[in-house]
Amino acid sequence: MRFTALTALAVVTAAPCSKTCSDEFVNGCVPYQNQGYQIYRNQIDGSAMPAPLSNAGCVKNCEDTDAMTIAKDDDGGVDTTCTLGAETFVANDEGSPTTLCSEQVCSLWSDRGTTACKILIDIPTTCAGKSGSTCPIIFCFHGAGGVDNQWNTGSQTGDVAEVDDVAFVISIMDDILSKYYGWSGSFFGYGHSNGAALVNKLAANGAGFHGLAAAATQLVESPESSNDPVGSNYLYNTISNPKAKLVPMLGMHGDSDGTIPYDGGELFGGPYVLYSERDSQDIYAVLNGCTEDQTYTETTVGAVTDSGETSTATKYEYPCNVVGYKVAGGNHGVAQSIDGKSPTKVAMEFFKDVDGVVASELEETHVGDGGGGVNSKLGFGAFLVGSCVCFWSLH
Repeated sequence: MRFTALTALAVVTAAPCSKTCSDEFVNGCVPYQNQGYQIYRNQIDGSAMPAPLSNAGCVKNCEDTDAMTIAKDDDGGVDTTCTLGAETFVANDEGSPTTLCSEQVCSLWSDRGTTACKILIDIPTTCAGKSGSTCPIIFCFHGAGGVDNQWNTGSQTGDVAEVDDVAFVISIMDDILSKYYGWSGSFFGYGHSNGAALVNKLAANGAGFHGLAAAATQLVESPESSNDPVGSNYLYNTISNPKAKLVPMLGMHGDSDGTIPYDGGELFGGPYVLYSERDSQDIYAVLNGCTEDQTYTETTVGAVTDSGETSTATKYEYPCNVVGYKVAGGNHGVAQSIDGKSPTKVAMEFFKDVDGVVASELEETHVGDGGGGVNSKLGFGAFLVGSCVCFWSLH
């Protein structure tokens, strides 16, 4: 199905990024089990990336500051003891996330090791204590930092293919719901590249999110289901299927992406095949209730590509809570800014706009992942958010 367009023009220019590398490390990126530091350093001055940020004029090549060294050594904190159904959120300093109380997650996923089963959580002051009962929780899924650091989205091989990452994410959601009694916020998910592929996998398997954002990866066209991991309840790759359900969706992609092409096709030589980004948006629109006679609005806004070039982005906005951005000249990093905002900020604003859109109460029971399942009644509250794992720098 192809929707027709209503076109308007609203070009906005944006100043190129001028932050220092220390600011980018400490305030722009919360380390994810040390991957944040390692990959960010490579982004700034590493030769492995096609366009290091130092070459793009975003930050200058620099030595580690004290704040950056702390981020490098941070292992996510120590384990804490939780009381079932009695925990409240405790604020932490910006850039110093704490470890989520996660005995259930670690018991289910002990094969990952004690560090890998830890979940870092960043809580702003406005979400501490009782105020946190209506704050949303935003999952930030990093991109592939190497073979062993990938999320299993169906196309992986070897040890990665044996990990059920959809079940892993759902177990974290259930752990939050069981520990933090009275919490009634929203679950949102945001990922880039391999992390965005996981976002699409979560949508295809009806994981219970209230809004999702994917950058630099679109829906899988075929195969419709994965073979691994064996015994998983979450093998669907694409929509539609019996599990997929309405979910507000944001997609951001550069039309010059040489890693995951905007127009889709075979993924790294097959056998997986991707839809085009635009077809993915149409599919999500149908899932969310748009009909063929409904139109999307097409506008043009200013953008700065991931390599620092001044450009534009075409925004496709559907009347059923689906939005897509096509960044002209954007590569796999998508953009430094879209409409004057970082892609992370674009995603956060999208989540704020769609908060409460699904139903005032969504009941979802997760079973078959250990512990017999948890009945999750998810309401919607105020949108209050602190810092988030940066996305355009994590490939």
